[in-house]
Amino acid sequence: GGYLVDVETETIVAPTAWYAPYFASMQAPLVGQRVPGAREACLKAMAAHDASELEWLTCVGWDAMITDEGPTFFEGNVAAYRTPRRMALSLSLADGFRSWMATRGKRSAAA
Repeated sequence: GGYLVDVETETIVAPTAWYAPYFASMQAPLVGQRVPGAREACLKAMAAHDASELEWLTCVGWDAMITDEGPTFFEGNVAAYRTPRRMALSLSLADGFRSWMATRGKRSAAA
């Protein structure tokens, strides 16, 4: 299953019921448990994203695990892979997306 972790407290706060139909009805026995290293993992993922020089790269979903040596990242899922399916909903959505991408520019470190 999937869980939402508060990175400030490094505590599992809820299941990710919104993510997939299975998660909507899953048991959530890990809620309340701590995930030491979650904050460090998020900070490293954000630093990796900020270091990218690819202006089209606006979002990455990092698959990671936290080991005794710290966070280990083993895959980055680029949200653009999902874009064509969503753009197919209508031509106006596709035009709006292209316009947004043309004016988006590189994400600032402050964002």
